[in-house]
Amino acid sequence: MLTTRYLSEARFVASRIVTALQDCKRNPAFREFVITEHAEHVILFAVLDELRLGEPVNLYLTDEVLHQISTLTHGKRVAISNHNGARYAVLLTTPPSLPKSAAFPDKLERDVFPLGIGRRGALHQPAGRLLNILVGGASRSGKSNFELGLAYTALQNGYSLYLADPQEITFSSAWNNLCAAPVASSKADFLKLLEAVQQEMTRRGDLFKNVTRLGGLPVQKIEEYNQVVPQPLPRAFLIVDEANTYMDQRGVPEAIADIARQALKYGIHLVMAAHSWRAQDVPRALSASFATRVSFRVNDDTSASVVLDSNDWGKKAMRLALPGRGILRLDGGSPQIFQSFHLPEERLAGLLASGKLVYTSPLSDDERRLVLRALADTSGRMTQDDLVSWGLAPRQARRLAETWEIKGWLVQDPNRKNARYVTPALRQIVESAV
Repeated sequence: MLTTRYLSEARFVASRIVTALQDCKRNPAFREFVITEHAEHVILFAVLDELRLGEPVNLYLTDEVLHQISTLTHGKRVAISNHNGARYAVLLTTPPSLPKSAAFPDKLERDVFPLGIGRRGALHQPAGRLLNILVGGASRSGKSNFELGLAYTALQNGYSLYLADPQEITFSSAWNNLCAAPVASSKADFLKLLEAVQQEMTRRGDLFKNVTRLGGLPVQKIEEYNQVVPQPLPRAFLIVDEANTYMDQRGVPEAIADIARQALKYGIHLVMAAHSWRAQDVPRALSASFATRVSFRVNDDTSASVVLDSNDWGKKAMRLALPGRGILRLDGGSPQIFQSFHLPEERLAGLLASGKLVYTSPLSDDERRLVLRALADTSGRMTQDDLVSWGLAPRQARRLAETWEIKGWLVQDPNRKNARYVTPALRQIVESAV
């Protein structure tokens, strides 16, 4: 835990508080010292024992006492509380400052979305934990570039992409050749787009019904499905810019809610973004389906409060000044301020100009190298012993060999001591990635 790193610092500060009271001719009588972590901060609470002070407690809450505590603790921030017992609160952490801008990574990690820089480092979220996303932000706040970064990363991973933009500014028709359906702009087009996503959700559901995982149990989510089939299903992203433009149409809120609730298990993610949000745009039943929340600078605290599900953080979003500076809440956790990655226009323009979908191998680079080694060194043999000799841990080697046999990528050859060998299907996957 973060607090354990500050135990020695807390002991030092506690001793300095005692000395500060002695310097101010006050009685250093304390009931307890408590170190706690809140959001990104570690705080030491020094709780006075008012029954043992022998004098009015207000003598301990003066500017002179607070100044002396801050001086002896090398300028640490000190606050007081007398709501349910007098105490000093000393901030032990000094959060590192965020960069004024953050360049989009040159190399993308497979199935991971680069979101930005937080106070504790880079924020890279695996696709499986990104879930559904609700985004808010005023003009020129960084909202559109954040959406473009999501779409760009999705395509780089070979995911299917569905886009809607009533203004055709963030997502224009230039994206059509890269998407699973044309970019929707009108309300009628958006209804067709939702229908296409629902049909894809139904198709994936039918595929799931015919696949069982180890032990004969039916697969429940895309990770389980992809673990046992030869050709994994790519994830899909439905990204809707200025989403509240469409929400007043009959049937749209219900269709959006249905996709938000059910589609994740099939690997379909929903991203809803808008300049301004109101509570009626995101009713509680729908709001619960968005575990990832992002708010950039907003013009009123209501919009950010809806996005972040917090009035306090909604007010903070109004004070965000830099483009790309936002507040992020991941998977229901605590909000944090971050600087989102900026996707350069030239990188996006190059992708759009190509008009070609990116081929994404179901194998990682390390897995592909293992197959190539098997083909070169052992005539395609890939036993657990081979994998261990090539650097894998025994448990990892056993799991990989068993999983690939289930997928049909390895097959046991009875004419060669029942050893596992690379199948033509796996060879083709490797050669396609070269």
